[in-house]
Amino acid sequence: AVRQRLNVFLQDSFGIECVWEAEDSRGVRFRFQKEPPDLFLLSLELQGERISDLTRDLIRDAPCAILLLEGSSACDVSTVFDCLGQGATDVARLPAHPLTAKPEAWTNLRTRFATLKTLVGRDPGRGLVSTAGDLSGLLDLNSPPIVALGASTGGPKALATILNAFPESFPAAVVIVQHLDAHFYQGLSEWLAHGSRLPVMAVDAPVTLEAGTVYLAARPEHLVISPGDRLSFTREWPELVSRPSIDVLFRSLAEIRGARGVAALMTGMGRDGAEGLLALRRAGFYTIAQDAPSSVVYGMPRVAAEIGAATTVLPLDRIGGRIVEKVQALIGSDRETGTPV
Repeated sequence: AVRQRLNVFLQDSFGIECVWEAEDSRGVRFRFQKEPPDLFLLSLELQGERISDLTRDLIRDAPCAILLLEGSSACDVSTVFDCLGQGATDVARLPAHPLTAKPEAWTNLRTRFATLKTLVGRDPGRGLVSTAGDLSGLLDLNSPPIVALGASTGGPKALATILNAFPESFPAAVVIVQHLDAHFYQGLSEWLAHGSRLPVMAVDAPVTLEAGTVYLAARPEHLVISPGDRLSFTREWPELVSRPSIDVLFRSLAEIRGARGVAALMTGMGRDGAEGLLALRRAGFYTIAQDAPSSVVYGMPRVAAEIGAATTVLPLDRIGGRIVEKVQALIGSDRETGTPV
């Protein structure tokens, strides 16, 4: 009955018809071999095997966009991020009582599905992002270096790998935009913190950056940086598919921070972050794009490499070490010139 209600919702909201259903993971594997879909809705309560293992195999054998569905019962947050790390595109919540839910109860699923459908159907064009507000372009050498990271599909696992490479005494502030349903940002910050020597903060209000802390954007609005290393949110650029947008953060950082930082764009669908990474490179940042073999989806980093936004292209297991190396070089340069650190 719940699946029937979901089918009605998809038909009414998007004109999409479900081509097949499966009761368990064995059925999913069989149907995928016979008729692989363009979009696949995967319940986190599906029986038969670990959902993350199933996700990994589906992405490997028949790549498609996978939207995870969280039902009424609470799921293990690590399962969600394991699946996202294996290549699931996004996660959404079903209404608590789908059969009797009012239309507004379907808002979360409608929003996530619309974003997913847009990403699969087209890449947003260039030129949608301008600089974030009236920024001064001031280079503040008294502030710690900033490491800016952007990721989408497959991002949680990539971010965990990179953060694990940072030492406890890491002298930079780390700012992350990961495309995800806002409901799961707090859980993602806790999940990332388990494998990180640095504290990880889910940012949903303005905050001033400090060295040795990881800041994860945790509101469905664009994260920007302003003079004084102040992170805040803006509702400008509502036309952008992803909120928060990696491009918006990177562009604002390029305007404010000058040449003191490192940025990396990792696995993900579409092109968000590529133009912003180019702006950072032109501003003097050392910029990195993840390579194709180690990316779950080689979309965003591919565009970055093609437009010359990346100083270098690296496999995932080398990105963290390279960031540490470049941050240490920045700190060493500051000491040589007598700049406070």
